[in-house]
Amino acid sequence: MVGGTALDWIKNYLHNRKQYVEFNNNVSSNLCVKNCGIPQESILGPLLFILYINDISNSSKLLKFILFADDTNIFYSCCKLDNLGTTLTNELGKISQWLIANRLSINIKKTKYVIFRARQKKKKLIISIL
Repeated sequence: MVGGTALDWIKNYLHNRKQYVEFNNNVSSNLCVKNCGIPQESILGPLLFILYINDISNSSKLLKFILFADDTNIFYSCCKLDNLGTTLTNELGKISQWLIANRLSINIKKTKYVIFRARQKKKKLIISIL
């Protein structure tokens, strides 16, 4: 938990930020950034993002999370494939609720899953990803 002087310092750093767009030597006017997000390409950006997303692992008691900067790996292990689709759909729903509450989204184009298992007959597996 961040509080006191450290919280005041972070609030001051994030308060009243402005942004602009530059494209083909054209520059837009500055606009105020809404009250969410972390400044990109800043020295503190990666640290603040890690602090912001760090509690995503609390969204599920079954899944294991590995966080590195803006990349998140999620792991789940089970003995039977029969319940895997249902379990993952339920747990990914919990993650989806966490993302909505924290005003974040997943880049579906970068989202992949892998199933590691012992060699056996192929089974059809349906997993709904957010």
